[in-house]
Amino acid sequence: MGADYIPIIVDGGRNSGMPQFNDFAIDLDKKEVVMMSHLSPAQQVESIINRLEFTKTAFSDDERNLIVNYTYKLNDMEKTRGLAEHIFSAIHMYNVILYT
Repeated sequence: MGADYIPIIVDGGRNSGMPQFNDFAIDLDKKEVVMMSHLSPAQQVESIINRLEFTKTAFSDDERNLIVNYTYKLNDMEKTRGLAEHIFSAIHMYNVILYT
């Protein structure tokens, strides 16, 4: 029983060069699929940051460290996601105001 995971690579990409994000991690060597919520806090926060920055780097090193440290202190991924999204939105609004 079980399922096989067969990755399909589409010539030219299917998301115009953007990565495909999933709420699970796939380890092809171990043949395991793990829900993101079951990964370590470090892996979960990395995924949150990667999703927000998929088109370009948005966070400074200090902002990234703040988000990661917040994760370790609170151990609450929903609050961490909220903080990361809040910082990301503030950066975006600042750039809109600055360049318009």
